[in-house]
Amino acid sequence: MIDTKEPLIIVHVMKNYEDKRGGIYNVVHNLLSQSAPNIRQYVMTNKSSVAASEPYILNTQEQLNAIKPQIIHLHGMNGFIGKSLRFLNKQKTSACLVHSPHGHWHPYVQNERRFYKRWLANILYERILFKQCSHYFVLTQQEIKNLKEKGAVGQFEIVLNGLDHTLLNLSRKYYAETSSAFPEKENTILFIGEVSPRKGVLELVSVFQKMAPKHWQLKIYGPVPQRYEKDEAELQSLIKDDVSISLNGSIFGQEKYTAMLNAKVFCLPSFAEGMALGPLEAATLGCKLLVSDACGYETLPHGTVFHTYDQNQEGALERLMEHILTQADSFFEPDLDTIRHMQRSFEWEAIINHYFSLYQKAAVPRI
Repeated sequence: MIDTKEPLIIVHVMKNYEDKRGGIYNVVHNLLSQSAPNIRQYVMTNKSSVAASEPYILNTQEQLNAIKPQIIHLHGMNGFIGKSLRFLNKQKTSACLVHSPHGHWHPYVQNERRFYKRWLANILYERILFKQCSHYFVLTQQEIKNLKEKGAVGQFEIVLNGLDHTLLNLSRKYYAETSSAFPEKENTILFIGEVSPRKGVLELVSVFQKMAPKHWQLKIYGPVPQRYEKDEAELQSLIKDDVSISLNGSIFGQEKYTAMLNAKVFCLPSFAEGMALGPLEAATLGCKLLVSDACGYETLPHGTVFHTYDQNQEGALERLMEHILTQADSFFEPDLDTIRHMQRSFEWEAIINHYFSLYQKAAVPRI
């Protein structure tokens, strides 16, 4: 894949490689799965039970120093990443620093943090990031805008996340060509994600409760972080017996894909995302998407799949939901052109090749 005289050594820095939820693990795990004779990859993380058996896991700054990487890729931004940044700055590393925000610099996310924490982070490590980092791999133009507003300068590259190979194979199985054998879908609006204010779940339940659409149900799946348990109680109090709303725990893998295959609509009324993966997964399995404009899909072809509203416009979610739920059955027929485009665009192999090509261009030659 890459022709270099010496191995290209890449270190991915991320908090908690054990947490397999979300986009950061998705990216790092799939990059590590790609083998090449002239590429060595490692993960520096603050927590991993596989460290003793897997040589690619780094837990100490001394281990990071010893391998002398040409590329250090910082995924997300938090205290652990900040600590690593301060160490690298002190060591005057010659490695090229790459940063992927994964939605971190969105104003909504920043405002969730208390002022003194934002101030302290800026003093301790954010200034170092924007001074030392030369390359930014982002998901959307919005992330570029957010970074530049924070003072970032350098090279910006848009690199999409991929979708699970099992999911794409399932999509091709059911949506390969015009057929009368498409999965039979229920009148279900599906939400899968963290049950938190950022994801807009309270708004979704409130709107659905107000509309009380006949013959439709709302199914919510996802974890409730401890700090949002009061919001879960508020959700429960909103639900009336005569409206079909169910709150469920997390689902993964085939169980999640089955729920998507069975639902007509997937909704994510989020206030802040990088590029949300859940709706993309659902779209490849034939769901129509009811999503806010914060989900990061501005550059994707929408076809008849993506239905987006302005999160800052009062009543926009309710109006779009009412429009979708009052459509004839033909409205929910699969848009095969858009689905096939997604099947091609979100294959990990092509995305990983793109990453490694960018790494090679960014790599600092050894002296």
